[in-house]
Amino acid sequence: MVNNTKKLNLTAKIDEKTVPLDTNAFDVPKTIRVDFSTAKVTNLYKDKERTDEVDKCVLQGVDDKRATILEQAELDPFESCFQIELPASCQNEVQKAIDSERVGVIELIDSGVRLMWFDSSNQFLRGYKAVKLIASGFKFVK
Repeated sequence: MVNNTKKLNLTAKIDEKTVPLDTNAFDVPKTIRVDFSTAKVTNLYKDKERTDEVDKCVLQGVDDKRATILEQAELDPFESCFQIELPASCQNEVQKAIDSERVGVIELIDSGVRLMWFDSSNQFLRGYKAVKLIASGFKFVK
């Protein structure tokens, strides 16, 4: 787990997207089912131009226990997902799973919770409106 005990200075300038949230305040599943056919590897942008350098990998996941229950009820477990962000160092593993269009069960390594930004052309709809899981890596368990 990411160490969320680091204290923030009350007078420091804060970057909301990097503020660590207390992971214990969230029901973070131990195992997560991911449909890698929906995963994306995103590139960095410099001066509004896309570069060849990978920025991050973005996955959509659902609690594996919940997914099993929904499947037994003949419901789509991926209808209500949460976002997972992995660093560029996970690109090769994620790309292999994307290419195989694999649905897999993973465990996150060194995970945490961060605020998630929603962008919109309407300035009143923009903002941090949800949370996402971040991790330094993952491993397949199924």
